[in-house]
Amino acid sequence: MVSKLSWLLIAAGVPAVLAAQTPASVQRAVNSVTPQDVVRRIAIIADDSMLGRATPSPQLEQVAQYIAAEFQRFGLRPGGERGTYFQRYSVERAVLATDSSAVWSTGSLALRWAYGTDLVEVDGRTPADAISGQVLVLVGAVPDSGGIDSAAVAGKMLLVLRPSRGARRLLGWNPAAILIPSTAPDSIWPLIARRFGSGGWRQPGPGVATTAPPQFLLRQPALQPLLSQLGLTVEAARQAPFAARAFAGTTLHARVLEQVAERATAPNVIGILEGSDPTLKREYVFFTGHMDHLGTPGSGEDCVARGADSICNGADDDGSGTIAVVKLAEAFSQLTPRPRRSLVFMTVSGEERGLWGSEYFSEHPTVPLASIVADLNTPRPAAEPRRPAPAGVEPRGHPDPLDGARFHLAAHRPAIRQWWLAAAGTGRRDHRPTAVPPPSARPAAAAESARPHRGGGAAGAVRGSRLRRHDPPRQSPGAGR
Repeated sequence: MVSKLSWLLIAAGVPAVLAAQTPASVQRAVNSVTPQDVVRRIAIIADDSMLGRATPSPQLEQVAQYIAAEFQRFGLRPGGERGTYFQRYSVERAVLATDSSAVWSTGSLALRWAYGTDLVEVDGRTPADAISGQVLVLVGAVPDSGGIDSAAVAGKMLLVLRPSRGARRLLGWNPAAILIPSTAPDSIWPLIARRFGSGGWRQPGPGVATTAPPQFLLRQPALQPLLSQLGLTVEAARQAPFAARAFAGTTLHARVLEQVAERATAPNVIGILEGSDPTLKREYVFFTGHMDHLGTPGSGEDCVARGADSICNGADDDGSGTIAVVKLAEAFSQLTPRPRRSLVFMTVSGEERGLWGSEYFSEHPTVPLASIVADLNTPRPAAEPRRPAPAGVEPRGHPDPLDGARFHLAAHRPAIRQWWLAAAGTGRRDHRPTAVPPPSARPAAAAESARPHRGGGAAGAVRGSRLRRHDPPRQSPGAGR
């Protein structure tokens, strides 16, 4: 872990500035990255008392305050809003009335798909009223161009049997809704239903998630009666050449009832080490990582308990990357003179929800986007190798946080979401309070924090006081909740 952080320091540009920085300051920078300090800091933000740092949560706010306090201690200039280290974005929690939400058909074929049992909404705007349209079944992969046009799609209830890159064209052609069959094993459908079937936290306001048509994920067994009327199976339809087949005499209707139960905000933390060159300091090199994780099973972020351990600590994903950003900030602040370009250290939240903080920054940058010359993102620098994605499924990957808007649709594609859910046990649900080897190889303090969660209690409260030992930043993070 520490060797990786040292390599990050080198790769981030230290060689480029050795000629300008004094040897003593370079040595101070390198010496500031130690195994003991890395372990200590990961243990702080991944402690059981942090409850997995879900977005939003009081524990995520504590971690953001801790990082801001460290940025201030290193002498970084606030890079957030209104002279603070914080950039805040709005979130809201919606509650779905699952008993009153469904998709059903009228006409020549009578079907009813119950919300949660047979289908869930995974993206797009939630319709305020019931919607309906004629059924158009898209067999095979939608081509990147040609084959279909907006007139054929507008107002239809589209059944897209094989999601593909070309299918993204459909989002802008005003279909009434898009329905996609699940490719995940039916055995994990209950997990998918829990994740999407009861509402949850989301970003309000305009954007991809609220202007795109509603997109539903269907269990394959529930879909088969409709396809049988066309003489198709899901697998045969996926492998067939592309064709658009109208389902004459049948209209699909959809109704999803929801209300906003709670509103809050979530933080990004931004600190700037101003460059020493009068001209180049107007250019920015970013160092980024995400400080949130999956929380607990009740957070709505796919955290699953392992026996008595009910906290997804997130030491690896991405506590290790967050501490990499903090340690790089500390190391670069030791250099004399400072690097010529300005360095921006940013920890974002909402990554596990769908790149929320990254997307918000890309749409509301606190420095000019055109002046950002590079971003070194640190996703899980201590991670173990991941299992490869199955054929035909795009792996999740780690897109550049500054490009969150471009990746927003990809992050919500049902095929990718299903891969996330199917990847249990590969490190995504990170229950380890530290991202380093077993307790025998760690200092006593780190070993103490690595005990499995057994309900918190007094021990958890004592360990939680670690965050409060650090002086809070002078700037207020604003009214978060």
